Amino acid sequence: MLRLKKEIESKMKTAKNRGMTPVFRLNGTSDIRWERIEFDDGNGEKKTIFEYFPEVEFYDYTKVPNRDINPLPNYSLTFSRSEDNDKFVAQAMDRKQNVAVVFGKNQVPTKWTGPGGLTWKVIDGDDSDLRFLDPPKSVVGLSAKGQAIYDTTGFVLYGNGIIDTTNLEQYKKKALRDPSIIGQRRFDKGEDFVPIQSKVSKKVAEKTANLLRDGGRKARVIEHRPSIGGKTVTAYAVYTPGAYARTVNGSRVAMLRRAGGRIPRRG
Repeated sequence: MLRLKKEIESKMKTAKNRGMTPVFRLNGTSDIRWERIEFDDGNGEKKTIFEYFPEVEFYDYTKVPNRDINPLPNYSLTFSRSEDNDKFVAQAMDRKQNVAVVFGKNQVPTKWTGPGGLTWKVIDGDDSDLRFLDPPKSVVGLSAKGQAIYDTTGFVLYGNGIIDTTNLEQYKKKALRDPSIIGQRRFDKGEDFVPIQSKVSKKVAEKTANLLRDGGRKARVIEHRPSIGGKTVTAYAVYTPGAYARTVNGSRVAMLRRAGGRIPRRG
């Protein structure tokens, strides 16, 4: 923490000499709760890094749904939606934390309907990373990049519609015992497909599948009957090439992603 404080002081001087305003994003690939870390810089008083630099703006993304940063006026948090925490999206919005959502490549919509049926305006998150400048109660739309364009875990969203997240959780639990329950199917001369989203509207499902096809990926829409809200309904799963596989010891199930070619089976 002393090293961090020293580096911040150094960058503040550099920014001043260049006539620029310094801002700091403390978490890159980590999700450290900096607001809980107090330290003494030698003056006999413990403070957070934000309290040492009240005039400096800090910001981060977080997947932790219950981070409370009040009262820290110079620290901004954007909640990062994933396939495992999207049920907390509305709560994050209520805490005045905007929500970052990753969509398929070049598929960022202007509006997004999240869990619970609430709809929010989507802003272009790729235009700038300065999240503390975003208007409140906004969805920060990010376009999938790198290997994420092949994601089939539910982290990347394709199109806009209802995702059967309840059943995805059930699938994950059942897959610990039997990966085939996930719904992996074999089409196109033996190529494996897995479901990435479930829609209650066939029209919406086909729209999502077409978005994938426009991006150069194969896609199929398969009718199934999941339980949503305690009722069995007809829904339509969007399938795309991919594979589920056990780890060697069978302790968990991992999603293997690929751009092409077969995935070796293990375990």
